[in-house]
Amino acid sequence: VELNEEARWILKRAFVATMSMNEEEQTRYMAAIFNVLFFLHSSDMEIPYITVYKPDYVVPLDEKQCWTVFMWDSKWYQLSRQRALLR
Repeated sequence: VELNEEARWILKRAFVATMSMNEEEQTRYMAAIFNVLFFLHSSDMEIPYITVYKPDYVVPLDEKQCWTVFMWDSKWYQLSRQRALLR
């Protein structure tokens, strides 16, 4: 559940805010962002490995966009920690 929530958050801030995309494209990007997050968190893979060996899972993202997801993932983690400390 949290990866879905994070993927939606990243999609809105990093991609929808800067690109014009329809609902179908948003769905494709959401799935790709989710997969990048899954590989980063569950499989301890790094962005270069993901883009070279798992490209089918992250289409339509290119390597630069995968790094953008990585950056926003760090922001999500920081915000999650701050939110937990406030509780």
